[in-house]
Amino acid sequence: MAENHSFWSEALHLENEAQINWVKNALTFDSSEYESDEDAAIALNEETGIKSIAEDISSWPEFEFNIDEKSKVVYLYSEGDGNISNLVKFVQGFLSSFRPNGFFHLEWADTCSKPRAGEFGGGAVFITANKTKYMLTSEWIRNQISEFEGA
Repeated sequence: MAENHSFWSEALHLENEAQINWVKNALTFDSSEYESDEDAAIALNEETGIKSIAEDISSWPEFEFNIDEKSKVVYLYSEGDGNISNLVKFVQGFLSSFRPNGFFHLEWADTCSKPRAGEFGGGAVFITANKTKYMLTSEWIRNQISEFEGA
């Protein structure tokens, strides 16, 4: 059986202790302290501004991270199964709280453990405090085919 994976890695540079503490609180949020997933999602939003979906909260953040307090950097990455949607929610919460006019971007690679046609690709996301724009390599290829066939 083939396994599909998405790999990505990016660094979010922090400026001060308040940002480091916000990141630590957001990424180590423990939903088990709440009576329901909905209560936990509300608490995460109230504490950090991160908008989450209640059914996703029990496995939050569902991507890997490493906080380097000395360098004031948080490394955000996936070792194959990272949740890009949760990364977007985390980054938007951070930007809303600290850099409302800032942005963050990420590229990822989709791979497969077997050389199956159509199982490789990737994408990119551009994130601001209020918007996200995605680009998938599969969509780009489909657009190129449509343009070629329409010409």
